[in-house]
Amino acid sequence: MQSKFNALEDAEISTDTFSFYVSVSSVLSSKIEGENIELDSYVKHKKFGVAFLLDYTKKIDNLYNAYTFAKNN
Repeated sequence: MQSKFNALEDAEISTDTFSFYVSVSSVLSSKIEGENIELDSYVKHKKFGVAFLLDYTKKIDNLYNAYTFAKNN
């Protein structure tokens, strides 16, 4: 089972600085907490640098960073 887990790969849309699956997790967790953000908007913000109001993305950015930190440590 460990070898299968280790063989998991990120989505093709992901890059060295952007993880699609972490973005999905961050947005959906934030929606559970009542944040009003769409996945499409957040992916545009995170992958392509599209600017949104800080309040619109800050909490999700913080969650994305926390998930990435947990994944790497």
